[in-house]
Amino acid sequence: MKKWYLAIAILSLLASRSAAQELITDRPDQTESATIVPQYHLQWEAGTQYDENNFGSEWTLLTNLFRYGVSDKLELRLVTEIISPPNSGFDSNKLGMADLQIGLKYALLKGPVEIAYLGHLITPNGSLHTSTGAWGTVNRINIAHNLSENISSSYNFGYELFDEGSNGNFIYTWSLGFSLTEKLGFYFELFGEYQEFETWTYNMSSGFAYLYKENLQFDFSIGSGITERSNYYNLGFSWRIPY
Repeated sequence: MKKWYLAIAILSLLASRSAAQELITDRPDQTESATIVPQYHLQWEAGTQYDENNFGSEWTLLTNLFRYGVSDKLELRLVTEIISPPNSGFDSNKLGMADLQIGLKYALLKGPVEIAYLGHLITPNGSLHTSTGAWGTVNRINIAHNLSENISSSYNFGYELFDEGSNGNFIYTWSLGFSLTEKLGFYFELFGEYQEFETWTYNMSSGFAYLYKENLQFDFSIGSGITERSNYYNLGFSWRIPY
């Protein structure tokens, strides 16, 4: 535990070397941004989510995404989750850690159009009843550009593999973001998968993000399946250190 405190302290000291810049996050939508966290900044994006699908319900008590800017083109990423297995309700005795994800995001192109590569390695070290028990990977190409002063468009496409013996899934997302005021934003999104390269799935989501301070944002989003029953409700925040 002391090692974790030391690591956070070191990252916070490094973060203090750079001035605050515009807060751009990878939540609340399913589309990951093409923007890199500024150099020497630590960004914490967290949320809680309730899912309903054909297999039952699942509650993700806490999702943490830690992003640290190594340079103006590279950020390091760490994802941790505390989840409740399907149909276990809100029983605290059944909560467990999901498999750890370690990754990076690298800027391929900056300018009016931004393009970045995002990759995560999934390690099978979660709790017994929440781990897949296998190594996995997530790979995406993230693209973003502005359509006007207040409207932006973002796209993701890539490949993910969560279980050995699987063919994996092709993934796609498309999101439209609208700046309603200087602090309030709204988005609409379509996303899905080509599961096992056999079956297409289609989903949609929408939500709001409120910039409470220059380094602190709150958000709410909901999603629904188009081709199958798959609903979720998500509430979270994003905080960049330092202010």
